[in-house]
Amino acid sequence: AECLQRGEKPRGSRCEEFLKPTGLFMIDFDRTEGNPRDLYNKFVATMEKHQILIKDILTVAHASAGGLGLHLVLKGRPGSTIEADQKWISELMEEPIDEVCKDFSRLSYCPCKEDIYYIDYDLLFGGPYEGIYNSQLTIDNSQLGHADKNYPLSTINSPLKSRASALDASLVVKALEEQMGGAPKHGGRNTFIYAMACHLAHIYGKDPQELSAIVPTYGETIARWQSSIKSACNSFKDDSKVPDVLIRALTVAEKRQKLEDKEEEEEKNDEPKMPAVLPPLVAHLTSNVPAIYKPAVANAIFPPLGAHLGGVTCRYIDNVPHEAAFMCVLMVMMSSGKSCVNKPIEYILADIVQRDNINRQREQEWKDKLATKGANKDKPQRPDDLCVQVLVPDMTNAAFVQRLKDANGKFLYTCMDEIELLDQLKTSARGQQVSQIIRLAFDCGTYGQERVGSLSVNARVKVKWNWNASTTILKGQDYFRKGLMDGTLSRLNFCTINVKRGADLPVFGTYDEHFAEVLKPYIDHLNEARGEVYCREARALIEKMMEETKDLYAMNEDPSYEIMSYRGLVIAFLKAVVLYIAHGYEWSQEIEDFVRWSYKYDMWCKMSFFGEKMLMDLRREDFVRKSCPRNMLEMLPEEFTESDVVDVRLSVGKDGKAKQMIANWLFRRLICLNKKGGFKKVR
Repeated sequence: AECLQRGEKPRGSRCEEFLKPTGLFMIDFDRTEGNPRDLYNKFVATMEKHQILIKDILTVAHASAGGLGLHLVLKGRPGSTIEADQKWISELMEEPIDEVCKDFSRLSYCPCKEDIYYIDYDLLFGGPYEGIYNSQLTIDNSQLGHADKNYPLSTINSPLKSRASALDASLVVKALEEQMGGAPKHGGRNTFIYAMACHLAHIYGKDPQELSAIVPTYGETIARWQSSIKSACNSFKDDSKVPDVLIRALTVAEKRQKLEDKEEEEEKNDEPKMPAVLPPLVAHLTSNVPAIYKPAVANAIFPPLGAHLGGVTCRYIDNVPHEAAFMCVLMVMMSSGKSCVNKPIEYILADIVQRDNINRQREQEWKDKLATKGANKDKPQRPDDLCVQVLVPDMTNAAFVQRLKDANGKFLYTCMDEIELLDQLKTSARGQQVSQIIRLAFDCGTYGQERVGSLSVNARVKVKWNWNASTTILKGQDYFRKGLMDGTLSRLNFCTINVKRGADLPVFGTYDEHFAEVLKPYIDHLNEARGEVYCREARALIEKMMEETKDLYAMNEDPSYEIMSYRGLVIAFLKAVVLYIAHGYEWSQEIEDFVRWSYKYDMWCKMSFFGEKMLMDLRREDFVRKSCPRNMLEMLPEEFTESDVVDVRLSVGKDGKAKQMIANWLFRRLICLNKKGGFKKVR
């Protein structure tokens, strides 16, 4: 000011020695990603955890200019320093801060009101703060231009309105009611309603109609209740100070809203959590995909792994031998990255594809020779060892049977980007052939065709066919709608990808020679396996899981879950054996944990996508089975009352009107009155 009076340019006006400390200090949390509001919520939670009242320390909280960081302006501790206080908050929150921001001159950014999460004008401009940082300095608040503590509503209430808009109004009202001492008793209702309406006007506005939609009547008459709200709105002033009771109520409501949102999210998204430690083979095959894709990849790898085990059997706990038959369907929302499974599958099948290429070349050479022979010349015989395991998805039924015959006991494999490609196997005469082939593939049953032509494919073969298919959820539900009750659905393994909208672009790892080298020993173990494999630990695990499933069914009594679980446990058992072989016939806790999770995950997907529809079909089937006429008189005891007849009628789906039926029975002398005022059967 003296420089200006002399007409001189101020020198060093932003230097620390020219400033008057207010006792406030600033913390700058720099971030390159994330939401600054999450960081603010963490600060609030940290203060609550350490029993530090926000209103005693925080003056301003707002997003930084870049929109990612957070600035906090806090009241310092007596006898402390800015750096010490900054370190104190940073350590409490376990968050790094900008250490350059350590002197009085750094507080220069002025936020717009949309970026402000919290502001306390009394604490911000209400000094002086004697004894803090510099006890010799005092502050003349009148020079700050904010001596009046009643600030305009548009300025001070914007953050509060923003907080309230994100909350359920009923939560706010309930919290405010508690902060005001609880629901009013008779004689104090009008005053209570008036005060509540005044408080809520700060965040919901002073329109009587809008406040009437959220302020309870508390047993008061409608006329007096409306009168109290109108009086509050008429007396409310835009520049009135926000009461502390309302701020406390908002804080309580935010906690409850957060808890309710968490519970709702857990209820909606009860996806079984993948084990933290995976079997080495699964860990390697899922290592290059982000976490949200790992469950899908961890399930999708088993059809190609099983394709290496043609002829290898393992006995289930019912002593029925099974082979490594897997059919996995990935059902996702649109644009959810369903191609994430392709690269791991490609590397698993690399050795099979290499052998296939040789046989495809031999087959083409035979076709070329066949084309050069005239009609009257001897045709060269087709080689009988042209085994091609990895098939294109748009194959015909005849080609499918021919490849099964050529495979000579080995598994065929197909990867389909769309589930509808299965329809290529249909013939005009047998529209349900796809579901039939799926059932046969799981059980390695016999299938084939007979044709009259000499060049036609004639064969009866075992169906050994593993495959992966992808589809959207709606298409998948529609495609399998007719397979809910015939066993098709329960033979499939399902997985999905829960991608949150607005999430960052996923970053995938690199598939290279090193990836293939690490994978090779596991594939070699699978290729070397022969005959029947016995794994004591796998059988014991499935027996234990079966008992757990029975206990779960006893609690939920959902027949659709019970039906799905039968073959779901078989799929889990086959996965256990595949991992046991791939890891050099060694069992581990990681394999057990993974198999448990995989079963729960498969069942979760099936029940999420098809459970409700299947339950409806089961009830409809049960209704049809029970819909033949039933003798309701036989359902009653020898002596009964009218109430008993009503119960029987309701149990068979009829109404509770029993009088006319009882009258008919009496007229036909099927029943008579007893001495107790009820009825008894006439033998």
